[in-house]
Amino acid sequence: MEPLHSRTCAIFKVGDELKLFSQANRAQLYYRNRIHNLLNDEFSSIDETQLTRELESFKFDHDYDKPSLVICLYEFGEYIELAQVSEEQPLFIILSFDSVTDLSFDGIQTESEKFTLKGEIERTEYLKKFESVMSHLKYGNAYQINLTTNSLFSFESSIENIIAKFFQSKKLSEYAHCICLPTLDKVILSNSPECLFQKKGNSLVTRPIKGTVPEEEGEEALEKSLKDDSELNIITDLLRNDLSRIGKFYSKVLSKKSFLRVPGLIHQYSEIGVELESNVTLFDILRAIFPGGSITGAPKKRVIKLIKDIEGENRGFYTGSTILLYRDKIDSSINIRTAEISTKTKELKYGSGGGITLLSEGDSEYREMKNKLSSFINIFS
Repeated sequence: MEPLHSRTCAIFKVGDELKLFSQANRAQLYYRNRIHNLLNDEFSSIDETQLTRELESFKFDHDYDKPSLVICLYEFGEYIELAQVSEEQPLFIILSFDSVTDLSFDGIQTESEKFTLKGEIERTEYLKKFESVMSHLKYGNAYQINLTTNSLFSFESSIENIIAKFFQSKKLSEYAHCICLPTLDKVILSNSPECLFQKKGNSLVTRPIKGTVPEEEGEEALEKSLKDDSELNIITDLLRNDLSRIGKFYSKVLSKKSFLRVPGLIHQYSEIGVELESNVTLFDILRAIFPGGSITGAPKKRVIKLIKDIEGENRGFYTGSTILLYRDKIDSSINIRTAEISTKTKELKYGSGGGITLLSEGDSEYREMKNKLSSFINIFS
């Protein structure tokens, strides 16, 4: 049987089951002025208005007989908010499939994966970036800024072993998925616990995560943390305003300071909801709330510009979003806990970080970033 990573396909955790989406009938990567057809590896020119039209074709009140995915890279948010991305910057991918089958990796023999660290930010360099963030906060340029960095690993075993080992884990999050893009020599593995948006009847909900502690510290550590409370309050208010831009009425905070356990970590989150008009499109939703406020900060437009200057590198798939449209389900993750794997060089790139406010402390933020990295890598050991 042809290896998974050799064909354009996707694996999604749907409830307690794994589903394989295969036999792709559409696989297109969009730039500002061209489309890369990933099925025949050909390019065609477009004008920028087509970007909007493609996303407007997905209607919120429609049921989808066959699954489609829209994978937004983080830089599509820069395009929405700043309109300042280069013509060479990938923005989003649309995939559609003809086949949906059950999938199981039970009984498949796998090996523990050993990743060799090839590059990561040094503590001293991280603290320089942290101080840059703090200076913007002190001067009132922002209320919260999300600072992230990339780590690069090499590995020796097969891509199939990594995929199987990932899905054999008992610690998969709600939005766990894998996307294989052989034309780009990429596999995306995401163990995201975070919801950008979810369709619930005629309503849309979002659940931003803000506040993370190691599992052994317990929920009490989050309950007592003024810094984490500040983060959650700021982003909840940001998302409440974002959703109100597309709602029939103003959005409502449905829950505040709930807890979510993921491998080795405890998060806190809020839930905000809004009732939508029937003619809302996917583009309307993304224009209002992408990229997610929990991985940017506030005020969003200004912070996106600051992040670009401070981080100095593209985030790509990390902190973008994967949107699933299948039957009556329209559901989108924020791609944290997400790795971008090169099948050509056998390297894995992983991003991690966190929100910073005036109550933050540099070494503590650095440890949180490392804890999030360990939470993902430990899946394979």
